[in-house]
Amino acid sequence: KKRMTIYPLLKLKYPFQIVQIAGQTQAVPVKQGSVAFHGVVSLGNDSAVFMFQKLMEGITLPDLIMECMKRYEASTVDEVGPIVIRFLDKLKASNLIVAYPARGVRDDRE
Repeated sequence: KKRMTIYPLLKLKYPFQIVQIAGQTQAVPVKQGSVAFHGVVSLGNDSAVFMFQKLMEGITLPDLIMECMKRYEASTVDEVGPIVIRFLDKLKASNLIVAYPARGVRDDRE
């Protein structure tokens, strides 16, 4: 039996540029983002930079977890999922993520 699950496409609300400032990796809003969002986003490690870049393009939650598992050679969703969710929660708390409904589609087989 084939079941289709629809996941929203997660994307950053504003355009950002990732830069090094005083040895720290920061995401600085550009274009209309610099007017709407005052401040910078600190990206403390490589995984934060990687996930932020994926969100600049737009990605579904399952795909983001899978991409992180591939990149960091993590074997289970249980290892990676909570890290991804915590990162997304921080961005969400700053109102930086938009979820576009019904964009990402994945077929699950039972």
